[in-house]
Amino acid sequence: MNSESRFSIILLNFAIYFVIVSISNCDGQKLYTSNEKILLKDLHSRVKQNLTQGIMHENKYLVRFLRAQNHDVGRAEAMIRRTLTWRNENKIDKILKEDWSSWLQKYPITLHMVDFEGRPVMSSGVGEMDTRNLILMGEGNEMDRYFLYCYERQLHNLHHVSKASGKEFTETYFLFNMAGYNPKAHACLACIPSWIKLVQIYERHYPQLDRNIIAVNSNILLGF
Repeated sequence: MNSESRFSIILLNFAIYFVIVSISNCDGQKLYTSNEKILLKDLHSRVKQNLTQGIMHENKYLVRFLRAQNHDVGRAEAMIRRTLTWRNENKIDKILKEDWSSWLQKYPITLHMVDFEGRPVMSSGVGEMDTRNLILMGEGNEMDRYFLYCYERQLHNLHHVSKASGKEFTETYFLFNMAGYNPKAHACLACIPSWIKLVQIYERHYPQLDRNIIAVNSNILLGF
């Protein structure tokens, strides 16, 4: 293994570790404290005129921003407004209507699973996707947008499952299958910017969406 491959693996390990630690910092609350209910009402009153989707008016959407900012309503409001600007610039509200059938066929995601409490679980795998080849073939931007589509599917599935089950869930689980992981395909220097960008988008615009991330079939290098 050459020095470039070793360096790429270290960077990718750090990025994945950052995601896992960030997600694991979620407090796992399912319900809202009396103080949170007051703060959520205040937060909603500040942003309700700018929210672009029905699910954004629900406490289960707003509370993640509130908790991500340690219950500081002003900072949570600013975070939501930055998210709304980002969503508008990247046409995220329309992403679920775009045709992703070919990507879903090649790189499927699973959304029908739930845990013992009924909380939704999304699963996906890294092995099927040769990220290096996609980037070299000029499909890197479409690949990145496909990941955003997966984020958005996961977000909407959380609200769908909550409504269908009659239970209030604010977080999901993400099961990440590492089978087939290959440093040359997934940890190349050309791949790292995409992974870092996706981590940043998750932190900034989908805060605390996952209660936990579980990596299975991981090798020694990625065994957290």
